[in-house]
Amino acid sequence: MVLCGIVTRSIAGYSRCCVNSRARRLVSVPVVLWSHAAVSENNENARPNLIGRLAVLVVAGALFAYPFWSALGNLLNLPSYYQAQFGAPVDTVPWALLIAGVVLPVIVFLGATAIGWKRGAGSMALLLTAGFAAVSATALSILAFEKDIELRLVIDFLVNG
Repeated sequence: MVLCGIVTRSIAGYSRCCVNSRARRLVSVPVVLWSHAAVSENNENARPNLIGRLAVLVVAGALFAYPFWSALGNLLNLPSYYQAQFGAPVDTVPWALLIAGVVLPVIVFLGATAIGWKRGAGSMALLLTAGFAAVSATALSILAFEKDIELRLVIDFLVNG
């Protein structure tokens, strides 16, 4: 943390700052290191934080896997299902939504992990929970849209024979 110019050296909570760059005069200024509160001098306190973050990632990865595999199954099977059941052409398949359903869980998981990695296990868990809620809501909306298209195909199939 810099209070007055460029920090040159930090020793025991004090920073040596270059106040006047032309005169090269160094002054000691007390600095509050609140942002480094989670960082420990010894390795014992840093290890549980890493284990906690990895545990959060494993649990969240298992939760994010369901919408990913569900969307991947829809992407692979839905076009052939529409063709076999209703004789629908390939252009009636909502390709953009199917691809978005596969890509979205991966992007949100990686984004929340990247943002929350330096914040600790609790913050990462909150970010991943919010991301999982957003992915689940989007997956539900995509599923509803797919069912709407399927209903239209069924009605068109029954009317036109």
